[in-house]
Amino acid sequence: MIKPVVGCYAVLDATEIGWENAGSQLDLLCRCIEAAGMIAVKSPEIVRDDASAARVAVFFAGQPIDVLQPLIVTWSFDHFTYRIWQEKPVPVVIRAIPGISTGSTVGGQQLGCLLSELEIPHKLLFAPLDDVAVCLRMFPFAAAAALKRRLNGKKIVMIGRRTPGMTPIMFDEIEIMKLFGMTVSTCGMDEFRENYLEKVSAAEAEKAWEEISARAENVTSGQVEGIYTMREYLGMKKLITETGCSAITLGTYPECQGTACLPLALLNDAGFPAGCEGDLNSTISMLLLSELSGKPTHFGEMVDVDLVKNEIYTTHCGAGAPSFADDRGFVLCPVRLAETGVCIRYCAYCSDITYVCLTGRRGTYRLCSIEGSPLPTEMVYDGNPLRFKLKTPAQEIWDITARNGFHHHWITGLGSWNETLREFAALTGIKGVFPDID
Repeated sequence: MIKPVVGCYAVLDATEIGWENAGSQLDLLCRCIEAAGMIAVKSPEIVRDDASAARVAVFFAGQPIDVLQPLIVTWSFDHFTYRIWQEKPVPVVIRAIPGISTGSTVGGQQLGCLLSELEIPHKLLFAPLDDVAVCLRMFPFAAAAALKRRLNGKKIVMIGRRTPGMTPIMFDEIEIMKLFGMTVSTCGMDEFRENYLEKVSAAEAEKAWEEISARAENVTSGQVEGIYTMREYLGMKKLITETGCSAITLGTYPECQGTACLPLALLNDAGFPAGCEGDLNSTISMLLLSELSGKPTHFGEMVDVDLVKNEIYTTHCGAGAPSFADDRGFVLCPVRLAETGVCIRYCAYCSDITYVCLTGRRGTYRLCSIEGSPLPTEMVYDGNPLRFKLKTPAQEIWDITARNGFHHHWITGLGSWNETLREFAALTGIKGVFPDID
């Protein structure tokens, strides 16, 4: 699970009442931040003048900070924090504390006004220093900032081409760079086969097939098909190592039915986001949820909405991470419809989830996020069906997603991330749609 790094420092004016408590108060703040699941990096000194602000700025500039947290011990000059922010331009969470005589509340509001005018993302919190609950309320904002920083510099590789006839999965490479700080690289299917797949020996692939087959409850796919699909899997691993990418998506549907399913499933199970059908935007969703939870994600489609029971079925043809399988385990079999190759088939069951769709291009990027509680299911769809109960009425979910034009691929991540994704959408400047919250 993501652990935001918070740069904590105390700000004061030595002519104000209460300034002498700064050291112990900063220590207490750091302990509460740690108790709320974040990492506190404490400044080496108190900020009390221009010189100390400059030294603290240099200190934080060399730290992997996601957010700055100035503790307003007393009323103090607002430009001290601006000086620090100039060296470490990350979102700011101002912490004001009770006390009539100290001027902390006044200093907090004053700094908040300055940051608003400068359009610097920030929050203004007010609570006693031993209140861990306020640090927990800060977590989504800090986690969103951490997510944004972690995406910066990452690369996604698209193998093949996007699936024809699925126009909504087209992506805007420049907008992805602008919004998320990530780059996109492409690798043609012929190039992938020549440079990666064909360099995997049959013996190496056969060994890998034996290992995954031993984990399955049943195997009906043939040995030849199994070895080929594992050559593709090992080829993908070689490509990942060589390119240093953080996620991949593979297109050329329907040609890759039954060859790419299991490789993508195994990569996802290892915590490496691997999308299907060349849908790069959905692969970004997988990366977002994987970074947040530290766990595999589930690629699917909203195949059925039960308006009476308030439930959704989400599934795809057989590229789901094996760890989502319920107690009955998984089988390896030919993929549905094409009846060829190898896919992984199981009924999915897990803990509470966040269900995300990301789509759009320049000026239209939008993200929808809803939460739910998974329920047991049968094999209602040949693939990896996951059934879950919604928090918001199903008709409302359907109307909102239809009204905002969200497409057919939805990603399931483990944990509750609506609040964090709402903050992330605001930080990146994309439209966020959150029916459970709004």
